Formats: sequence, C-alpha cells, structure tokens
Amino acid sequence: MDNLKNLLVLPFNVTPNEDIAKDIVSNLMSNYVIQKGSDLYEIIEAEFYYYSHSHPDITVYERKMDGGRYFFHQSGVDITFKSHIEEINGKIDSQKSAFGGILIRSLKRISRNNVCEFILGPLNCVNHLWDNFNALEQPSVSEYPCLKFQTIEGALIEAEKRFYPVKEEQKEKKLNSLNSKFDEVVEKDLDCWLNRKYRFVRSNIKPDEKALKKYNNRNPSPCPETWIKPCLLQ
Repeated sequence: MDNLKNLLVLPFNVTPNEDIAKDIVSNLMSNYVIQKGSDLYEIIEAEFYYYSHSHPDITVYERKMDGGRYFFHQSGVDITFKSHIEEINGKIDSQKSAFGGILIRSLKRISRNNVCEFILGPLNCVNHLWDNFNALEQPSVSEYPCLKFQTIEGALIEAEKRFYPVKEEQKEKKLNSLNSKFDEVVEKDLDCWLNRKYRFVRSNIKPDEKALKKYNNRNPSPCPETWIKPCLLQ
C-alpha cells in the first residue's frame, strides 16, 4: 500500500505525460482491487486528471485533499492525488496549486461465489460502491469500499482519449466557466486536454453484451473503442 501512496504524491516539479499517466493508472488497475464486504471490484476503466503549473489540465475538478482519498463530484468519484490550491485575485494560482485524481469509470465485481458482474459508467460505480450505509450508527468496515493490494495476473491496459463530451454550442459557456477559475483559457487549450490519451481500459477482458449496449446508448457513446471496436454493437 505504501507504493500506491507514493504514486499518489506527484512531485510538484514533475510534468506528467501519457507514459507517466499510464504507469500510475496501470499500477492501480493491475495491483489493487476495491473490497467491500466479501465482494471484490477490479477497476477496468479509469481516467487520469492532474493540474499543476507545468501540466495545466483545465478539465480537472479542483480539490484540497491528501492523496488516497475518495473525492466525489458531479461526474463520479476520484481516488485523489495529494492536492492543494492557492488563489490569487479570486482565481487559481497556477504557480502554487496542484490537484487531481484518478476517476473510476468501470468495475468488474466478483462476488463470494465467483459470480462476475460488470458495472460500467462512473456514476454507476458510485451507486454500486456506496449503495448501502448505516444512517443511524457508524458504518461498519464491511460497508465501506477500501483499496486492497492484489495483483491481477495478465492485466493488459490500453490508452484512449478521455470521455469528456463538449458540444460545439456548449463550448463558449464552458470556456466562460473555466475563465472564471483560470487565467486566459481559449478554445485550443480545452481541445489540447480533451485529446490527451488519459483514459485507460482493460483490453484483455470484455464486459457482457447487455452491459455494453446499455453503456453505449448515448450520443456520443462513452463506451471505450477497445471494447466495441472488434464487433460494433448493433
């Protein structure tokens, strides 16, 4: 677990790139599972998000948290990097701030009797992992989803572009929102980060067709090409 803690503390002077991102996320996806009670969850799809002065990814939700925390936001839940924020004139100070995390996008649930279930989509993951908590007393350990070291043999992971759909008619509104937090954001900045291959998918497994069809029913589809390219779903 110490290895994972170290991975989640990115040195402030390091500039992440697609290779570094893949190393970090692949380590998480290949060597750790989430345990909740008697069920284990393998992370089979995840996205890398990180903002710093040398890596100004403006698509990241800001947060002030230690590394290895769960951070909930409107798109799902992240496992956080060590993050801090300072502001100047009401905006994020890019020279002194660094924050981000790994968004859990899809899971493979393995129950006690070895029955597998695929949970596709980040909000579905949140609903599944936090579906049953005691409201009257302190939740028990078995109710809480925790990372556990467990090497997954033969895990193959491919990189794709993150799923971050912004329609052309929504870009101006999005840019105005970003400019309220960051300095001088223009359309090419947004396009730059949307095109990074920071989405990581287990390519040696394929969810069942029913789960894929449900995941694939939006336009644009959030379903990774890795899973649907060999045989496009009808």
